[in-house]
Amino acid sequence: MLIFIDELIEFIDEIPSFIDDIARFISEVAGSIGDIARFISEVTGSIGDIARFIGEVTSSIHEIADSIDEVINSLSTQKFYRRIDKI
Repeated sequence: MLIFIDELIEFIDEIPSFIDDIARFISEVAGSIGDIARFISEVTGSIGDIARFIGEVTSSIHEIADSIDEVINSLSTQKFYRRIDKI
């Protein structure tokens, strides 16, 4: 019976250490989750930057297309008036 009580006391003495280990593990998991959240936030920010850049490039392409269209229309108009002048 005395051996059982000694083992029980030894087991009870280890409980705080076990609880400490669990607390450290939970703290590490929480820290990892925080790191993951920060990483996702940075990735999201980068994706937002890329989307804005693509929007700006698209806008520039539209402006270039409009300018080309204006040049083509101007050339077509000049060609039309040259034909009229020949008549």
